[in-house]
Amino acid sequence: MPAFIQLEAGSVLAKKIRRNELTKEEGDVILKEFRQLPLQYHPDERLFHAGYALALANHQCLYDWLYLALAKTIDGAVITADSKFFKTLSNGPYGPRIIWIEDIV
Repeated sequence: MPAFIQLEAGSVLAKKIRRNELTKEEGDVILKEFRQLPLQYHPDERLFHAGYALALANHQCLYDWLYLALAKTIDGAVITADSKFFKTLSNGPYGPRIIWIEDIV
């Protein structure tokens, strides 16, 4: 995972707490459990230039393309629930690197 995933997770939880979709206690439990997952983090700076170039070329958010840059770097794939990102990639040259979340469950 790109190292910034921890920031993204925290941001999503904070937003859900602000919207009263989760209590602070629930958010704290989720964050604690997330941080205990056996994930391998990859430094963002290693992915930035490739992700930035991909984001500009495809007119989309840098964050999403950092995941693709990592997938390319480690010869892996991106699992996503972002329909816009999935549609952009699935029919193009990066199609083999994108997996719709519902296809794995």
